[in-house]
Amino acid sequence: MARLTEDKIRKLRWDVSKRTKAGNAPKFQWHDDSEVGGLHLRLYPAKADGQSSKVFYLKYGADVDRKVFKIGSWGEWTLEDARAKARKVRRDFHEHGLDPNQNKRKKIQQAEAKPTVKELVEKYLAAHPSPAVWSEAYARDLRILSNNFTAVEYGMLAEDLSKEDIRPLFLKIKERAPQQAKAFRGFVKRLFDWAVDEAEVPEMPNPGVLVHSKSKAKSKYSDPSAVVRDRVIETDKGEGKQLFEMLQSYDPLYTTIAKLYLLLGFRSKELRIARWEHIDVEHRLITNVSPKDGEKNSYKAYLSDTAIACLKSLGLGKIKQGPIFPAAGLHVAVTEPRSDWNYWNDPICKNPEMPQCAKEGPLHIHDFRRTGISWLEEMGFSLEDRTIFKGSKPSSVTARNYSKAKKEYKHQRCTLAIEQRLLDVLAGREKTMFDPWRNPKQTTGPAS
Repeated sequence: MARLTEDKIRKLRWDVSKRTKAGNAPKFQWHDDSEVGGLHLRLYPAKADGQSSKVFYLKYGADVDRKVFKIGSWGEWTLEDARAKARKVRRDFHEHGLDPNQNKRKKIQQAEAKPTVKELVEKYLAAHPSPAVWSEAYARDLRILSNNFTAVEYGMLAEDLSKEDIRPLFLKIKERAPQQAKAFRGFVKRLFDWAVDEAEVPEMPNPGVLVHSKSKAKSKYSDPSAVVRDRVIETDKGEGKQLFEMLQSYDPLYTTIAKLYLLLGFRSKELRIARWEHIDVEHRLITNVSPKDGEKNSYKAYLSDTAIACLKSLGLGKIKQGPIFPAAGLHVAVTEPRSDWNYWNDPICKNPEMPQCAKEGPLHIHDFRRTGISWLEEMGFSLEDRTIFKGSKPSSVTARNYSKAKKEYKHQRCTLAIEQRLLDVLAGREKTMFDPWRNPKQTTGPAS
């Protein structure tokens, strides 16, 4: 039996003269290797281009029940590699009883069970349904972010994705929309953190972590700086009057929400998930159960007359439990709050009658909260007072140690002061309503 060599294999050509005992052309022509028992090369009929496929196979098992294992094509496998593989297969079979074909099928089945990036994204989104886990707006944003993956990444096994695949996508998005690049990178990181926790992928470097160095600010792969929005209702330009006049053409609910943003100091999520059972009518308080710093830092906000009137229009006194803004609409007995909070924002900020700003465009509904805080600053309220009103942690040790009653009192003073300015706006006095504080001869401190 001739010993195979790379040169012999290279020169092998299909022999058209060879026939089976029945006189037919064989499906392949067999060339044994004398160095490793059972290893042979199968030469297949020439294709249209004149080239023949040459594939390494290994015969193994008892003579009465011989099996064949495909190693791979010559060119992808060298003769030396094929011999090494054949030796390992023979050793595993004879010493450990491992059937190479069964192992191969098992590996194929395991590979088929591994999710691609596209499948992983779908699993991740399905595991966080809206509105039960995420708001509809947030879920929609994540799906938009996931569309930044190209067909190449979507088709990859999720466990094969690396930061080298994400980096060019990140830079492309960063050039077009910097804040979206940061959001996309964060989405990838959270996606793979979840995937590892849920055993969807093995322990692996997170492809959403593009930079580890402490000097990441110098890297082109670092997140872009946050855009700080400071848009407020500019009372000197009469934007408050313009806003509330514009809102008169909408459902009264829009005006109610605008007023509550101003008077409560709540963030969007905090207002969206507020419930009737959070309200203490007797003491005129509403509990913010999920502030930015976590549930352990929940606090009570004072309800002014205007805030009480707004809440009565929503059902205060008639409804005892459930979300103030239910998913199915007002006064509907459901347990889930409204999730598509942009329902209120989009019509307002896209209305051409809305006050405009050259730098930051139209007002957003989220700017109303910031407006109330800016009014407190105009009236001389301290940073600590403003911080307490908006539900954040005061910076000074003294303020952090204020009693619960003192914090509620300070919140009440802030709320009443904002309410007075809101009433000035509605009465058409907004352009002059801060004159007493801007003229030091008329006042020396904050007024309630």
